[in-house]
Amino acid sequence: MDLNIIRVEREKSLQFKNVIEQFELIKNLPNIDNLIIDFDDKVKILGDISFEEFEYIKKTALSLKPWRKGPFEIFKIFIDTEWQSFIKFNILKPYMNLTDKVVADVGCNNGYYMFKMLPFSPKKLVGF
Repeated sequence: MDLNIIRVEREKSLQFKNVIEQFELIKNLPNIDNLIIDFDDKVKILGDISFEEFEYIKKTALSLKPWRKGPFEIFKIFIDTEWQSFIKFNILKPYMNLTDKVVADVGCNNGYYMFKMLPFSPKKLVGF
């Protein structure tokens, strides 16, 4: 199996007309320094951004609907989700020992659980 062939095919799929707009929006997201991330029940991302950056981030986030796992709050944009994923996470949280472990999140969707696992100091998080 040649992984490079698979990679090239997947990159072509990013040019399909049903995803090209979202892909372009994501590619052009602004780089923002000094982010603050809070890992409470909702994953909250804060920082100093301009009005134009806020509007662009909001447009990008809304274009990615539906959001399945969450909730998130990105620069005061509340993104409610189909699943209230913090309920399951909070049940499992007391039993987690992820320090220095490599963790695979199979079916990670938007990465909510990977964000939630960051404070547990894993060596690496990989989402599929």
